[in-house]
Amino acid sequence: MGDRRGLFAPGAEQAMQRAVLHGLPVVKLAPSGRVLPAPHGLFLDGTGLNEQEATEVLARCMETHGALPIVREPSATAEMAALRQRLSSYQQEFTLAAATRLAVR
Repeated sequence: MGDRRGLFAPGAEQAMQRAVLHGLPVVKLAPSGRVLPAPHGLFLDGTGLNEQEATEVLARCMETHGALPIVREPSATAEMAALRQRLSSYQQEFTLAAATRLAVR
């Protein structure tokens, strides 16, 4: 289980990183603050959203931008660039949703 800043034990972090490389997006939530950024930048930051809101944004991302590409070889620059580009599009949606939620409050 993660802590209040979206951190997990190292083994869990590695497993989630591998999931992203296999096309499964990982959204980190921080119920009591901000998500600490991962050094590899592969996780989505859902700060400011609850689980239901994050699920809705993720579904919208997948419909609008498509699924994450699979990275067969992490050292392959083109594959990682494609993944990071898609993650960036997803993150923009999460950032907008969190800002909209704060504005409504």
